[in-house]
Amino acid sequence: NRVSDSYMLTQQRNSVNTQDGIAASQISRSGDSNAAEAAKRISGVTIIDDKFVYVRGLGDRYTTTEMNSAPIPSPEPEKKTVPLNLFPSSILESVTAYKTYTPDMPGAFAGGNINIKTKAYPDNRILSVSVSGSAKNYPRRNQAYMVPTSNSGSGFWGFDKRRHAMPSSIPDGVNLNVYNIPGYNTHLERAELLGQVGRDFKTDYTTRNGQASKPISLGLSLGNRYTITDYLEWGYFANTSFSNDYSYKVSNDILYGSDNSGLFRDIDVTNRKSGYNTNIAATFSTGFKFLNSQKVALHYVFTHNSESYVNLGRGMADQFDDGIFYKEFYAERSISNLTLSGNHQFNFYAKHKFDWSYNRGRSELYQPDFKGNNYRVKNQIIDGDTVEYYQMDTYGWSAGTRDFTEGDDNNENIDLNYMLTVKDRFESEYKLKVGSRFQNKNRDFTRRVFYNKYAYQWFVGEIPSDLTVYYDIDELGSALVDSNYFSVNEDGSVNPGLIIAENTQPNDGYRAVENLDAFYFMVDIPLGLGLYSPLNIVRFIAGVRREDYAQNMTPYSPANGEKYYSNILGDTVDIAYHKVDYLPSYNLFVQLPNNFNIRLSHSRTVARVEFRELAPFEFQALYGGEIVVGYPWLKTTNIHNYDLRAEWFHSAGEVLAVSLFKKDFYNPIERAMFDLSDKRYRTYQNTNKAQSWGIEFDSRTGLDFIPTSYGKSSLLFNFTWTQSEVTPDDSITIFTGQAIPNQGNLTKRPLQGQSDFIVNASITYTNLKGFNAALSYNAFSKRLVSLGISPLPDEYELPFHSLNFMASQSYAKLKLSFKMKNILNSRVVFAQEDPASGKYLETTEYHPGRSFSIGLSYDIF
Repeated sequence: NRVSDSYMLTQQRNSVNTQDGIAASQISRSGDSNAAEAAKRISGVTIIDDKFVYVRGLGDRYTTTEMNSAPIPSPEPEKKTVPLNLFPSSILESVTAYKTYTPDMPGAFAGGNINIKTKAYPDNRILSVSVSGSAKNYPRRNQAYMVPTSNSGSGFWGFDKRRHAMPSSIPDGVNLNVYNIPGYNTHLERAELLGQVGRDFKTDYTTRNGQASKPISLGLSLGNRYTITDYLEWGYFANTSFSNDYSYKVSNDILYGSDNSGLFRDIDVTNRKSGYNTNIAATFSTGFKFLNSQKVALHYVFTHNSESYVNLGRGMADQFDDGIFYKEFYAERSISNLTLSGNHQFNFYAKHKFDWSYNRGRSELYQPDFKGNNYRVKNQIIDGDTVEYYQMDTYGWSAGTRDFTEGDDNNENIDLNYMLTVKDRFESEYKLKVGSRFQNKNRDFTRRVFYNKYAYQWFVGEIPSDLTVYYDIDELGSALVDSNYFSVNEDGSVNPGLIIAENTQPNDGYRAVENLDAFYFMVDIPLGLGLYSPLNIVRFIAGVRREDYAQNMTPYSPANGEKYYSNILGDTVDIAYHKVDYLPSYNLFVQLPNNFNIRLSHSRTVARVEFRELAPFEFQALYGGEIVVGYPWLKTTNIHNYDLRAEWFHSAGEVLAVSLFKKDFYNPIERAMFDLSDKRYRTYQNTNKAQSWGIEFDSRTGLDFIPTSYGKSSLLFNFTWTQSEVTPDDSITIFTGQAIPNQGNLTKRPLQGQSDFIVNASITYTNLKGFNAALSYNAFSKRLVSLGISPLPDEYELPFHSLNFMASQSYAKLKLSFKMKNILNSRVVFAQEDPASGKYLETTEYHPGRSFSIGLSYDIF
């Protein structure tokens, strides 16, 4: 049974790699909704932002994610990390974290390799349907759930591109510059075009009170296995699911400044965010098996996630003593992945195993019309009374931004592996394995930025006050509507009004191509070497992998498609990076009696530069809005990994394991900050060295003192203690060769995202009458999330304690389930430590709230 805990532990016991994982049966008992929630149950694994995986305190470039042992593309525009919350638990067979490297694995490895395995065809015919509904304690009755005025409910299933699309009236290949648009030679022609574009946007900057319905989840699964002859079987499995979620979050967000008296609040805003998310997944797998030695399988996975929210903040911010800050966000992310694989075994004087796979994947990000607008809160005396009013911010005679970001990432991959196994006179096996990977990735991401200005008949000028002043807070943004945009009447007279202008930069798009050609050789031999059988309990696994990696990146203007020309370099910019690495691995695997194993490993792996980190120019990050300057002479990070593990599989489905690990990083790529020309920049630099080390403890055991007549209970507990240390350099070098002081904190610090402690615990109970229950706990200690700019301290996410409960009762083919999440009603808190008092000063704080759900599933057969 491939979805059982026992099968997962058998794989773990026999593997030459150190690995930990969670099977579908445990995922179901814990009530985890997606791969991200499931992965955090694995020892040493944490999840950042509810979607990005970190293994042993290492994420982003230090951790790779695969599906069915093949790479998958990422919809993230600035990095290669794959968000695990895109994969619902209904499609998962298991999630495994490989923590030691062998040459048959990708060489970009430090924290670990996460392999998501989707369900294959079942042993018996199945057809089941499921439905569930849930409730939250947010929003409360006195809290207004906001939706955009233009929202007609068309995005219920998570597909709403038409309403958010960029207008077709925008001419191809031009930047909408107010003063220079090819083919539009006069001010009047340009203003008429830009007014029409403004009217053609299908959404505006207003909101209305909506209704936060109860989230639902729907699922359908079917599959079967067919025995065609005694030698041939065929099967299939298909699954589709839909889930949605309504959210309401009140957060207090603070940014601190510093002067001679210490820290002070520079920004202090209370944000109220109303959100709606959906997740759709569809999988299909099929395959056949001949003579139990020839297997071919096909797996297809499609996931689609949508996220939307309206955020209204009020408080103090830069240049605003009291302000209101409006944001409206919508995004769709999708991944489609197809894997065709084969596994063939032949016994001809020896055992020959040949396996291959072809994988093709595509991810897409569609993030259109991200709107923002700010208002100043002022007071006015009217008839002796103080009246509050709101003035739209029109800095630079401009107001209301619209940001369109989209892109795709495509991956094509071929894996070929051959293993020869022979035996000596003691029946001990000697294995020789060789193989290759040929991988090509290409991605294209763009960002276009628009805003509103005001055009009169002969010139562009200040937006008049009758469009910028509001006395009713519910009317905010109501002036930025179709009727107030510039137009020309049939008689040639002009109606002055708003126009759309563009602020897209000539490097706001980029295309990147990656090529990886890898070849490896490894052996797995007993130390007895056919001479002394007692030594055959010790196996030596060693080899080397050669990776030839090349990356090319070309920045360009999304408006007209022209390659970016750098005035500093005096040429168009094409960035090329090429490196050949030889990555060895040495392992000792001791298999003692009574299912007791000892593992010792040393390997060298790499962490590579990601896309625009090499760009020799200034650009704005597609997410977060930071101004970034790349550095074209970044070096690959070399990592030496050391692991020692003892594990005892004392019974079926039970294990006790202790691991020690240490990692040395040479030329680690780290963020650095600097100020130049009244701007603050982020860049990337190689520091000299960094280290990480820690201990893991993992236990899964049955509670045998409970009589079986009452049922069966088990306890899962794992604990990880990790330390890391990075010493930043005093100065940084930008691409012009200029050395600049590093404005970031220069004291030793941990790696970003690393927690000193991670704890997982769960207790499960099941009985013969079909009742199952599980109580699951997860916690982590504080972790660094962003670097401070000296003298401001670094920002940390403080500990979060999660306690969830899951129970189900089966009646024949019917199953009723109940889930409760965040029973402790824990808060999410980000904070900076005040160097004067030693106290934590909260920068962001909110309650995710408790949630409850009731589900019903029915197995038709």
